[in-house]
Amino acid sequence: MKFLFSLVGKGEIKWVDVNPCDSDPCVFYRGQKVNITAYGQPRLLLSFIFVNKMWLIPFLGKLYKADQSYEKSIYDSNTAKISVTVNVGGIPIEYPGIDPNGCHYVKCPIKKGVGYTVSTLIPVYAYLPSITTTMKWDITGDNDVTLACAETKVTLNKKRTDINPL
Repeated sequence: MKFLFSLVGKGEIKWVDVNPCDSDPCVFYRGQKVNITAYGQPRLLLSFIFVNKMWLIPFLGKLYKADQSYEKSIYDSNTAKISVTVNVGGIPIEYPGIDPNGCHYVKCPIKKGVGYTVSTLIPVYAYLPSITTTMKWDITGDNDVTLACAETKVTLNKKRTDINPL
């Protein structure tokens, strides 16, 4: 299975862990909470490939394991703002329940030469429609400078019925 996570901004995300996710696109079921953790630095545009439960990063013609670091931040920022949107009918809609204060997800201030881990818990509310869409994460800093931005396809679906509750 290959899962493509594309960057669309100036930032660089070195690895992303979506839990639970076992398909492409990821299927988020109503009533569950999805934990999305990413490690990155505001720097380059890259794409990531998920193969056999490991994120691989194409860089300079080689594939690196996602836990290897080879770039550093080039921006300083005292603040961070996070925005998660989904595309509904061509219109980006703010995903509900996400605290926009990025400093609650990553230690601020953000300094040059440092990589950061950001972890976001995404609640999948029962009232959300069943839809396959693009989910986009934007992290901006001082003066609305884009620190990192990424997007991927996801499916929001009815509650999963093929598993036994704990």
